[in-house]
Amino acid sequence: AESLWIGVRSGVYGGAPIDPGRIPAVRARFPRVRLFQGFGQTETGYCLGLLDADHERRPQSVGRPDPFSDVRLLDDAGREVPVGEVGEIVARTPYLMNGYHRDPAATAAYFAFGPQWGRTGDLARRDADGYYTLAGRTHELVISGGVNLYPAEVERVLLQHPAVADAAAFGIPDAHWGETLVAAVIPRAGGAGTPEALDAHC
Repeated sequence: AESLWIGVRSGVYGGAPIDPGRIPAVRARFPRVRLFQGFGQTETGYCLGLLDADHERRPQSVGRPDPFSDVRLLDDAGREVPVGEVGEIVARTPYLMNGYHRDPAATAAYFAFGPQWGRTGDLARRDADGYYTLAGRTHELVISGGVNLYPAEVERVLLQHPAVADAAAFGIPDAHWGETLVAAVIPRAGGAGTPEALDAHC
């Protein structure tokens, strides 16, 4: 099987950031393969990318804008958010769609911030070096007592605990706060993650 990989130079993937815990195993198994993560959507095409060396430097990031795309993080009013704050990824790319087939209302909503800027529905933070890290989706946002909570961030933290095999965070109705964020956790075999220990970890 090893001989099949001799000619492979690059491993390109997308859809979601790689689990940082898997990167050392991928490097060990395919030492000469350069990794590249592409991020985008059908409507925008690829707009952010994580280069090979960034897999160690920024393993939870979806990278920086590709040379042919412009990416902004905007609030609900279409204003740019400061570095470190969460905003919606809005992209202008050479691959941007013209519109949704026979759906002018959806097309207008998608281009609400300008005819060349597509609203992805993805929420992210940008750091001072220009790397974007996903925080969730606009429709997954949980507002609890006026505080914005991002399920993807909670899931990311839970998955760093050695007793957690998988996790999903989501909002449920709350009589006092409007919504509250909860998480469902699948423990690792033999793991010792009590709810109190996981709460302290978070």
